[in-house]
Amino acid sequence: MVSKGRQFRDLINAPEILIQPGIYDGYTARFVEQSGFKTASISGAGVSERVIEAMLAAETAKKQSAAAPQVLPVSEPAAPQNHEAATNSRIDPVR
Repeated sequence: MVSKGRQFRDLINAPEILIQPGIYDGYTARFVEQSGFKTASISGAGVSERVIEAMLAAETAKKQSAAAPQVLPVSEPAAPQNHEAATNSRIDPVR
């Protein structure tokens, strides 16, 4: 079995031009693979941006969930509706 490193060196040394699309997450890696490319590349900046983006999203969600009670007052749940009153109403149900 040939190592992945050896396979990559063989692709680089082949006479054909090697195209390596840039990827930055698992979704783009899968897309590149399914598109038939033999290799792909990722930069440190690409990895960092995805990590920072995920951290910012988590922080934003945390702040939003903390602010939600201040924005939307918590109310008591509505009392269950009487079935007879609902069926005897003059409003026809939506069909």
